[in-house]
Amino acid sequence: MDVRFSSDWLGTRPCFYHEKSGAVSACIHDVIDYRNLEFDPDGLTDYLAFGYCAFGHTPVRHVRVVPPCTRLVADPAGQLREEPLPDPVDTWQGRNSSPDEALALLAQAMNRWEDSVTGEIVLPLSGGLDSRLLAHFVRDKSRVRAFTYGVSARQENSREVTRAHLVSARLGLAWEQIPLGDYHDRLDAWDDVFGISTHAHGMYHMEFYERIVARTGSGLPILSGLVGDAWAGSIAPIPARSSADLPALGLTRGQHGATDPCRLRGEGRHRAAFWAARRARFQDPVFQIVEVIRQKMTLLSFALLVPRRLGFVPWCPFLVPDVALSMITLPPALRAQRRWQRDFFARHRLDVERAAGGSRENNLDLHTLRARPPRPLDVALLRELFDTAYLTHVNRLAFAPSFAARTWALAQGHPLGAKLASFLRAPNPHHSAYAAYLTLKPLENLLRRRNSA
Repeated sequence: MDVRFSSDWLGTRPCFYHEKSGAVSACIHDVIDYRNLEFDPDGLTDYLAFGYCAFGHTPVRHVRVVPPCTRLVADPAGQLREEPLPDPVDTWQGRNSSPDEALALLAQAMNRWEDSVTGEIVLPLSGGLDSRLLAHFVRDKSRVRAFTYGVSARQENSREVTRAHLVSARLGLAWEQIPLGDYHDRLDAWDDVFGISTHAHGMYHMEFYERIVARTGSGLPILSGLVGDAWAGSIAPIPARSSADLPALGLTRGQHGATDPCRLRGEGRHRAAFWAARRARFQDPVFQIVEVIRQKMTLLSFALLVPRRLGFVPWCPFLVPDVALSMITLPPALRAQRRWQRDFFARHRLDVERAAGGSRENNLDLHTLRARPPRPLDVALLRELFDTAYLTHVNRLAFAPSFAARTWALAQGHPLGAKLASFLRAPNPHHSAYAAYLTLKPLENLLRRRNSA
C-alpha cells in the first residue's frame, strides 16, 4: 500500500490532491491543472458561503482536501482513495472531566514540550485567556519573549496590548508590542501560499511574524494558543437538524462572500453528503465542537503555517487530543463563559481585565485599508463568475465608502456600536464588502493563473 499522506486528528496540516492526475501537495497550486481548470459549482458555492474550502471539496473540480483523521493511499494504478484512521474523539465518548484533570493534562504536555526545546521561547501574547494560560504554565519564565499587536486605531492603547503588558509584568516575562500597518502589501505573498484554499485574511500574521523574526532571528520555538478558546467554552452547542444548519456551524463570523451574485449555482451536494455521514454524531456536543474546528482548520492552520515558513517551530498544546478533549468534556456550567478558566486566573492574580483597561475598539482593518489599500478587484476578470454590479459594489464600499458608511463602520468597531447595530439588526456594509473582497481576491488570482498557464 502506497500511503501518500496521513492527516492528524484535526487536519492541522492541510493537504490537497487531484482525483484524476494523482498530484498530492501541501500547496493547492501544485495540484491544480490550470490549463484545464474547471469549476465545481458546489465547491465554489460552499467556498463563498464559508470563506474557506469546506466538506473536503474546493472551488476547482477534482481538487480535494484530505479530511482529518484520514490517510490518502494510492493503488498500483495510482488511483487515490481516502481511508479513515482511528479517531481519538471516540475514546472520550461518555467521559466527564474536571478542571483539575484538564489543567494537569495541559501542564504535563507543556512540561514535556518545554523540556524538548532549547533557548528562547516566542509567545504571541494577545492578553486573552488562551495565551495567558500558556504563559502561566511555562516553568522557566526567563526563556519567554512575548509579543503583542493591537487592533484599535491607537494600537498601543488597544485592550490586547494593555492586558498583555500587565500579564507579562505580573509573570516577569520579557514583552514587546509589535506595530502593524502594511499587511495588505503581502496580499500576493499570501496567495502564493494559500491560493483558493481560504480567503485572504491573515496577512497581518505575516507582518507580525516578520517583525518578530527581525528581533529574534529564525529557528526559535513558538508557543501557540490556537483553538484553545473553542475547547474551553467559547463555542456553545448549536442545534443541528439538517444540512441547512451547516453554515451556522462554520463559525464564519461574517468573513465570506455572497452566493447569489455568482453565475455558477451549486445544488448543495457536498453539504448533503457531509451531513448524511455525520447527522447522528452532530447531536453529540463533543463531536460537534471537534467537527466545527476540523472543518475550519483549512483556514485556521495559517496560524501555524505562517510562522513555520519564516523558520519558527510552532507548537500548540491545545492540539494534543487528551488536552483538548479533557476541556471539551468539562461540566457545561463550568464551560459557560469559560468560568473554569476565569476562576483559575482569579486564584493566580491573572484576572487583569479591569486593571488593564485599554480600548475595546476593533478597527485596525478599516484604518489600514484606507492608509495602505490593496488593489481593487479586477471586475473585467471576475465577471466570468459574478455579476458586474456586485463586483463594482464591493469595490466601491471597500475602497471609496461614503462618509455615512465609513462612520457607521467605525462605530461598529466599538462594542457599544456593535451592540446597537445588533439591536437594530443593521448590517455593516463596509465590513461585508471587505470580507467579500478578501474572499473574491483568491478567485481573481485563480483566473489570472489559468489565463497565463
